[in-house]
Parts: sequence; C-alpha cells; structure tokens
Amino acid sequence: MTTRQGIIGEHENGSRVVVYGSFDLLHQGHIEFLKAARSNCNWLGAILIPERYVKENKGVLPVHTMNERRCHILGTGIVDAVFVDSLSEGLVSLDAIRPDLFCLGYDQTTIWEEKLEKHLSMRLPCCQIKRLPMYAGGVHSRTLRRAR
Repeated sequence: MTTRQGIIGEHENGSRVVVYGSFDLLHQGHIEFLKAARSNCNWLGAILIPERYVKENKGVLPVHTMNERRCHILGTGIVDAVFVDSLSEGLVSLDAIRPDLFCLGYDQTTIWEEKLEKHLSMRLPCCQIKRLPMYAGGVHSRTLRRAR
C-alpha cells in the first residue's frame, strides 16, 4: 500500500470510498472519475489491478508498469492511498479499508463484477456500490491506446 495521509481510518466524520481499475494511460476521464468519487467522501483509496489480471479482463497488457500507474494516480493528489489487489486474489485490501462505498466508472465493466458484489455482500454488507456518470469530455483509454 502507498499512502499520502497515514493510516486508514485516520479521518474524522467522513466515509471511505474505494475505486478499482487499471488506471493505465491516465487521462482526463480518470481524473474526473476520481474527483467524482472523492466528492462522496473525505478518504479515497484506489485499488490497482495487477498486469496479469488487466490482460485477463481487457485482453491487453497495460502500457505502464504497476509502479508507474501507482505514481501517476498518487500524483493527481486526489487519492489518499493506493493498493494493488484483484478479485482473483480475494480483494484482501477491502477488508483492511472497510469502505462505505465502492465507486465504478460509467463504462467500467469487469468479468468479476458479480464476484465483487458477492464479496461485498458477504464481507462488507454496509458497503454500497455506486456507478458514477460519464463526464462531459468522454475520453476513454481504448481511444488513447489506439492512437499510440
């Protein structure tokens, strides 16, 4: 785990929110998504998916390494902590974070979405899932990847 603000839960009167994704080729759509998620809390954690699971879910490896993606997302100043985890590995970071809300992007689909819902209902029944709306610019990583 990489953090900007100390220990998980070291915040007052606010909820914890988690986002999940590869965050490869970080772009304005990601930034707007993170800002929207942040507006729901005063502690935001991001779970980065390891390369092998990005390939399993999207069919391609990320352009950036895990460490580069971690640095990029922390560099936004929007998230408080970054974890590396996956549903295939049990999302153990969720048990440590104990989020109140799990935000998904408008276009975020995963082969593990059903597993995520089951994990949350069994292990963290108070955690809700919220799909955030598309922002006006509508940038998508697939478009950026094709342009490279």
